Amino acid sequence: LTRRSLPLVQLLKLMNVHSNNAMSEQLVDQLGGGPAIARQLAQSMDFPAGEIQLINGSGLGVENKISPRAATALALRLSHQLRHPENGAPAYTLADIFPISGVDRGSIRTRKMPAGSTVKTGTLNAVSALSGLLPTETHDALGFAIINGGLPRILRINQDRLLANLQTQWGEPAAIPDAVTSTLEKPILGDRRRTVIPPPVSPSPQ
Repeated sequence: LTRRSLPLVQLLKLMNVHSNNAMSEQLVDQLGGGPAIARQLAQSMDFPAGEIQLINGSGLGVENKISPRAATALALRLSHQLRHPENGAPAYTLADIFPISGVDRGSIRTRKMPAGSTVKTGTLNAVSALSGLLPTETHDALGFAIINGGLPRILRINQDRLLANLQTQWGEPAAIPDAVTSTLEKPILGDRRRTVIPPPVSPSPQ
């Protein structure tokens, strides 16, 4: 039988919603490894090499470092490239590959950030990071990055409060902006429709 994979974009969504380190390691290894990707990103975005340093795909390890400026720029560029692809490729949004507050669970299931916030979390023992797009009335989808040192449980609470305060300052949008609205159906793990069973082979004539 043949088992069809989910499309890559939906695999990325599941990987990011659940912060699946094993999947991210495999993906980055196939793309050349953390150091090579860091060099490519820094060069393409004209950032000093010190602002993007990666040793692996999962982000586990204090040697992985991305500055808040670079993290924000990456989220904004990725959002633009997904929405306006070249060569006639399908268009997506950042919400198609990142968790959406109020919609997805996974790594943000207990978070209290404003609805529609499309984010990626990052956590080590004494570090908590949050980056993505915040929907506001004034700025549509505002790019942001927060990187804090301390107890992650407390830091997450304060990060969510900061985003809520920013949305209060710039206004809650009447509708979630297109930039943070998913265009895809939620992927279903184990969907039997992706399994193709070949017809039985007729016995050869004697």
